[in-house]
Amino acid sequence: MRYFLEQGPHQEIPLQVEMDFIRNYIELEKMRIRHPVKTTIEVDEDIANIKIPPMLLIPLVENVLSTGLIKEEKIIILP
Repeated sequence: MRYFLEQGPHQEIPLQVEMDFIRNYIELEKMRIRHPVKTTIEVDEDIANIKIPPMLLIPLVENVLSTGLIKEEKIIILP
């Protein structure tokens, strides 16, 4: 919730900030998922500071987690 309140008003944020939130969000969701899931989130240093609109990638991750598209035990998110 804090992320939405702090970052939502901004037009753009660094990609790394969005990915840090996604990492935390996935860790929280892992508690809800019935089977073990391993995630890897890597952000190349060359693109970590690229500016993107806040909450741009979050709906994609939420969709994967909420619709049960997780069939494998490993998720790799590559921005």
